[in-house]
Amino acid sequence: MAFDESDFVRQIHASGRRVVIATTGGGSRAISQLLSVPGASRSVLEAIVPYAEAALARFLGGQPDQFCSPATARAMAMAAYRRALDYSEPQALAVGLACTAGLATDRLKHGPHRVHVAAQSRAATRLVSLELEKGARSRDEEENVAAGVLLNLLAECCGLAERVPVALRGSETLQASAIDAPQDWQALLAGEIDSVRVRPPDGSGEP
Repeated sequence: MAFDESDFVRQIHASGRRVVIATTGGGSRAISQLLSVPGASRSVLEAIVPYAEAALARFLGGQPDQFCSPATARAMAMAAYRRALDYSEPQALAVGLACTAGLATDRLKHGPHRVHVAAQSRAATRLVSLELEKGARSRDEEENVAAGVLLNLLAECCGLAERVPVALRGSETLQASAIDAPQDWQALLAGEIDSVRVRPPDGSGEP
C-alpha cells in the first residue's frame, strides 16, 4: 500500500500529543506538512524557526558551542519542551521537537551535510542523527530527508507505528538513541518539584 502522508499527519493530530517545534538550518518543511492537514491545532502548539545565529542563541538562552550538533538539537528540544509545558494541558502530553541541520547551500560547504533531530518529553530524551552523502542530493532533496526524519521522530513520540519513507543511500545510517528519565527527574522537568537528590553512581556517600 502506498504511503498516505495526509493520513499519517492526521494520526499525529489525533494522538493527543501537544508539540512545540523548533528548526534551524533544515527540517522546516515538516512544519508546513503538519499545518497543511486539517486538525493541526490539536497537536501543534507553536512552530519556531530561529534561523540566524543570534536568533538561535536567544531561543536557547545562550550561545551553543556548535550550531549543528547533537547537543544543540537536545538543547533546542528542551527549550521547546519548556514552552510546550506553558501551553499544554495536561502537561504530561507535552513534547518539544527540534532539528538542526547543515544542508546544501548556494556556497561551497567544506563540512559534512548533517541532520540532528531531538525530542524531549516528560519520560525521555530522544535523538536521531544522520550524515548525508555529500553532493548526492539537491538542497530540496536533502530538506525532504530532514523533514522525514523529524516527522518520524514525532510519530515515535506519538506512539504511532507508521513512518514516512526516507530514501537513504547505501552509505547513510540513522543513528538513534534514547535516555529514559527516572520518575523524580520527570517531575523536575515538568516543573512539579524544584530539585532532586543526586548520588554517586555506586549509590554510596552523601548526595
